[in-house]
Amino acid sequence: FIPSATTFSDEGLILYENPLWPIGRTGNVDVVNIAFQQDEMETFAAWRAKALDVSPLPIEERESVLSQTPARARLITNQTVFYIGYNFDSAVFQEADARRAFAAAVDRELLIEDMFEGRAQGLKHLTPPGVAGAPPLNEVGVGYSPDLARHLMDRSIFRSCQLIPQVTFLVSTADLSLVQAELIRSMWISEMDCEEDLIDIVQTDFGDLLSATNAAAANRPDLWELAWPAVYPDAHNLLFDLLHCSEGENRQNRTCSEVDRLLRQASLTPNMAERQALYRQAENLFFGETGLMPLIPLYVRGDYLLAQNWLTLTPALSGGEQFDTYTIDDELKRLEQSRDLQ
Repeated sequence: FIPSATTFSDEGLILYENPLWPIGRTGNVDVVNIAFQQDEMETFAAWRAKALDVSPLPIEERESVLSQTPARARLITNQTVFYIGYNFDSAVFQEADARRAFAAAVDRELLIEDMFEGRAQGLKHLTPPGVAGAPPLNEVGVGYSPDLARHLMDRSIFRSCQLIPQVTFLVSTADLSLVQAELIRSMWISEMDCEEDLIDIVQTDFGDLLSATNAAAANRPDLWELAWPAVYPDAHNLLFDLLHCSEGENRQNRTCSEVDRLLRQASLTPNMAERQALYRQAENLFFGETGLMPLIPLYVRGDYLLAQNWLTLTPALSGGEQFDTYTIDDELKRLEQSRDLQ
């Protein structure tokens, strides 16, 4: 949907379909009315009264809507992946089973509910939904598995989390960062019997956090929290640019291996289906049960969007909204609105 004209006011924005645009559209919407409203509850009330096709879902109404009409709500995530990074030179996390154990002990769903009231999507691999080359959710990677976490820690050279050397967990000075770090540390304590005083959470300015976790920095922390905002929606920007051993960020200081050859091969492969297969292999080599586990993927954040049952849409997870794909069943819309007036 490429507008041929735009009407703008303090109350809203009206977009009109461009009949001269040469690319065909799959939807049937000719005019898009975008209302500017400061109060989410007022917007929600208008949506509930069937005066709006879509609306954000206020936090106050989330539990009610998700329990009563879950089909009307969709979680729309962004493409900034939050994660915990490992220092491969650490006395603890140079040990692969220790990395895998700490990752398997993180309950992402509990983390999301406690911190964001469910407005996020947990990840057990790196590439999030909406990114070209991303595997389907929950098909690749281990994720939360406390039994596996205990088994891996028992199998590690330490035999017990209580016997690991003290580790430094570096986070930013944001209050939310400290809350997250403390929640995750509590999971390691409850799932693997780690000692709280052996996991030292240290806050620092974001710039200092970046400097301290650079692969060439001295006295690097054992663990750190960071996020990677996708510059463009392709798996190359996450798997290659963030993790490749020699051409990516590689804050882990990880040595090159087979997975890096696969990432290089994928970057030179024009066929999308073949690239996706290579990226899936790479995700498994990183985050599978025997994976290298260079970091712990946590989540991408988002918000709920409400849509009426007469509207068919695929919300854009990157770039501008694709209004040319919106389809409205006019007869159903008139019927639903007339029922509401009776």
